[in-house]
Amino acid sequence: MWRTKILMFILWVLSCLTTVPGLIHHFGYEGRDEYIQCSYPLGYEGYEKYLCKNNCGNNDVLISTLQKNTTKYRTYDEKRKRVFIAIISKLHLNDAGKFWCGVTRPGTDIYTEVKLHVTQDRCCQTVSKTQSIEEGSVTISCPYDSQSANNLKYLCRGNRPSVCLKQAVITSNSPQEGRFRLTDDRKSRIFTVTISRLTLKDSGLYLCGVKRTSDYDLFSAVELDVKGKPTLVYQHRTTTVETDLTTWLNVSEKKIQDDVLYPLWALFPILLLILITVLVKVRKNHCHMIKETKVIINTHKLEEADEQEEMNSNELYENHEAVVVYAQQWTFKQRSNSYHFDDKDENEADCESITAPEEIYCNEAFHAFQRR
Repeated sequence: MWRTKILMFILWVLSCLTTVPGLIHHFGYEGRDEYIQCSYPLGYEGYEKYLCKNNCGNNDVLISTLQKNTTKYRTYDEKRKRVFIAIISKLHLNDAGKFWCGVTRPGTDIYTEVKLHVTQDRCCQTVSKTQSIEEGSVTISCPYDSQSANNLKYLCRGNRPSVCLKQAVITSNSPQEGRFRLTDDRKSRIFTVTISRLTLKDSGLYLCGVKRTSDYDLFSAVELDVKGKPTLVYQHRTTTVETDLTTWLNVSEKKIQDDVLYPLWALFPILLLILITVLVKVRKNHCHMIKETKVIINTHKLEEADEQEEMNSNELYENHEAVVVYAQQWTFKQRSNSYHFDDKDENEADCESITAPEEIYCNEAFHAFQRR
């Protein structure tokens, strides 16, 4: 009787020593792979290990080390470290729940309970915004709770909490990384990350992360907007003026040109109208001058014609006088010669009978005879 009780007590102690106590929590993200690690006691390296769900009945076994891996489940036995690893690929929200890591042995198997949590791989409902200018600097503030004062802090780019720690640009373990500097104020429970020499590519979403072992990491989201370097920035409430002289001069020169050219373009229609009016007046004056010139020329021609007519009249008058004189002289000569002829009375009668028109005719006949 006593031997039986002692044997049962020894078996109970051995079962306690070979059972891994405690509950393991795993926190996974939708669409990502989750690695579930379960340790086992010394001496069970060659035993079969498996992963099951719910009550771990025969139909609840998902994968074992004696089975082939599937696209959803895979296993790996790290015998040197005595760690059994079960991998669940591409988590879904309905994959969350209670799992068991089991080690097959005679009698009762060794079990380790695993609680799997699955959430969406994005953050966060509230996003704070900050902005700065190119080549300047900015400080991102990240608050955390009092229980995480001694935990690891980090900053990453993007919106995927599942890979944030792996892709962190800076962590509290290495507070200075190039242009990034991390400062932790544990009294105010805020850690800040300063980014210097900003570029336009630094714009985007950042996640502030705080490492936690018994829950999802704590995250807060910040959106950074880096604007191009301004040509001229005035701070109205201070006396500080940041000016890029070269750009300012170029802008001023262009503004002056615009101020000068704009009135000229505005006056162009008026100047064109004035020019057309002047051309019309010049054309009219030119035509008027041409008409006056023609009138003057015609007047001169008329005057010349009158002068010519007057000269002809004068010549005729002079010729008439010459004819009269000549006629008188000829008459006197005829009269003188008549004394030498016997028929004196007949010649005198002929000479005396010559009238003034006849004299003029005789004058014209005389000139015609002379021209011959």
